[in-house]
Amino acid sequence: MCGKKTYAVFCFFLMMVFGFFNPVFSQDMEIFFSNELSSDIVNIYDGDSEFAGISDEVILELTSARVDIGLDVVIDFDLNGGPDGDAAQISYNADDFDWFAAFRPADVFEIGFSTDNWLAGSYLVVEDDNVAGSKMGSDGLSVVYSGIPGLKIGATVPFKEFGESNVFEEFVFGFGAEYAVGEILAVGAAVNDILHDMRVVSVSAGFFPAGGVEIYAGYSWQDFSGLCGVWGPHLLNASLAWSGGRFGAGADFLTNFGSEDKDAGESEFDLYAALYGEYRIAEPCLIKLTVSDQSCFGRMEDSVFAVTPGVEFGSGIGDFSLEAEIAFSGSAFEHVCFPVSWTYEF
Repeated sequence: MCGKKTYAVFCFFLMMVFGFFNPVFSQDMEIFFSNELSSDIVNIYDGDSEFAGISDEVILELTSARVDIGLDVVIDFDLNGGPDGDAAQISYNADDFDWFAAFRPADVFEIGFSTDNWLAGSYLVVEDDNVAGSKMGSDGLSVVYSGIPGLKIGATVPFKEFGESNVFEEFVFGFGAEYAVGEILAVGAAVNDILHDMRVVSVSAGFFPAGGVEIYAGYSWQDFSGLCGVWGPHLLNASLAWSGGRFGAGADFLTNFGSEDKDAGESEFDLYAALYGEYRIAEPCLIKLTVSDQSCFGRMEDSVFAVTPGVEFGSGIGDFSLEAEIAFSGSAFEHVCFPVSWTYEF
């Protein structure tokens, strides 16, 4: 996600935080730490099987009234790694690395590095992620103003167009705004890379009525990153969550409406949909079921339908999760794996 120059900016910002603003930061600092150790145990394919490897994700966030910083690092262990695929290796996952730092010189003004500032309606509940183009932030510098009640206005310049002399060869600007009506409704829009033809435009809304219901919906134009393998000139996302008593449920929907211009790098008609349900048997234990479908119409061999039942158990030494994922590609068997994880946080 970030190159050496971005790391340098992050380190400089950390020095600034702990050097100049340490008194402010230390007075009301809150710390969140999470470590998730996970593995799919074994991937069983048609006529073959392999060890699925082990992954460890560490998340650290420090927040205060004036300064927030965070780090998200994933380390992988793979018996089938190495340049030739025949040697075990421990590797740092650059694609899953994330960090952020934000400073608020005033209550209504925030300067952030690598802060996403997602539009509320971009969230997919089951996938637990956001559609890529629907945000007011970037991997670079972002500024957000919230001095008008209910309104946030943001502008951003990504750190991705550095030349050999460590200066911008080309500026990539973006901006957005989101208006919230109390805690019931949030409506927003954003434009990224506004100066070029491949700009990404997104609008979205989140609706949170009473009764444990959450509704998310959005549309993106020219979002070629998307989510869950769905991207293209037009994206529509929708998601729903409900919780009540011992029960919980969620649903996701994302499509690109199809594309006929394959030479432009646009995907064909792709669809991601998922359903999730859970029931808490007792306070420390719940059972859950996820059903997902990633369909690539016109390329059915790339479509994946998966059913994943599981159980979670909470204890004083962390939360344990055990699942069994059965997947099919088109009409043929794809794989079986057994995701397990242990998560400890404070």
